[in-house]
Amino acid sequence: MSLKKVDEQSSARSDGRNCVLAYGYDEIENDMLKFCLETAKIEALIVLKEADTHRILKTILEEYPAAESDEDLISEGPFRLPKTLVFSGTSDEELYGFIKAMRAIGVESELKAVITAHNIDWAFDALVEELIEENRALQGEK
Repeated sequence: MSLKKVDEQSSARSDGRNCVLAYGYDEIENDMLKFCLETAKIEALIVLKEADTHRILKTILEEYPAAESDEDLISEGPFRLPKTLVFSGTSDEELYGFIKAMRAIGVESELKAVITAHNIDWAFDALVEELIEENRALQGEK
């Protein structure tokens, strides 16, 4: 388990495509996430559909287009995994700005992660399962 405190002043971006992967949100929530993206000055929102959860994160980042139109914001449920946001190529300042905007407009996320060299070759659903286990372990520590 690797947790890092966010330095909300750091504008240095991590490696990779500057975007947020969103899973488990309906069209209205995805539209709200797009607002958060623009507020935080992150370049792209990628909306993952249930059928894409087995895909490798690196492949998603390389091949999936950004959500541009209203149709791109539609995701099909029901969802078997919790609502999840995965950040790629963002600075701490962008990450903090996005989360702050989410809170301000009332969008919730059960799980959040950042793409790292350690997890970029994982399937999306494997990352989510790891996040679920990490959350359980943290809950046990309280």
